[in-house]
Amino acid sequence: MENAELSSDFDSDPYFQLQKPLSLLCLPLISQGHIVGLIYLENNQLRGAFSKERVAVLEMLSSQMAISLENASLYGNLEKKVQDRTEKIEAQREK
Repeated sequence: MENAELSSDFDSDPYFQLQKPLSLLCLPLISQGHIVGLIYLENNQLRGAFSKERVAVLEMLSSQMAISLENASLYGNLEKKVQDRTEKIEAQREK
């Protein structure tokens, strides 16, 4: 959003009333067709702070961010499964 001051979308939001951002950018982080996160940027000093070039760079980076978040989630799930199985094996040994 190049000029957030002109938008009435956030008139009733206390955060936006207090911060009064001039420019907003919100990009989804998409991995395998699912939203896994969100990039939210604001600028309180400059209207039109997020040029097409900047947005294009952020869009390229967002795909890498989404992959990183997905990989971190998969790794966390794997670690949990390993821990659960280790606990089961230890419990069986104690019997």
